[in-house]
Amino acid sequence: LDYIANEGRLGKTIGKDLKEGNITIPLICLLQRAKEGERSEIEAAAKSKQIGDHQIQEITCLMKNYGSISYTFSKARNFAARAKQELANFDDCIYRDALLGLADYIVERDI
Repeated sequence: LDYIANEGRLGKTIGKDLKEGNITIPLICLLQRAKEGERSEIEAAAKSKQIGDHQIQEITCLMKNYGSISYTFSKARNFAARAKQELANFDDCIYRDALLGLADYIVERDI
């Protein structure tokens, strides 16, 4: 979400994770799929203390082109489905319902 969300709705700056040096699943996936020259530029940007908005946009574009955004959403949906399967083992109650709703919200929210 950090790379594709609406900044106002997300409540944080787009690319903030990368700017703070946080290595997330979309970035890991991109590094695995990118060409060597691109990978070098991505790694340099990730290590930089002063990564700019233009670099964030370029990396986001590469993430979309290499499918790392869709891969990440797929992983999130799979984790949510597995969590919901595990929750089925518990008796029906408001807490289980809240967790089921949270699993859906996390992967389906529109930001």
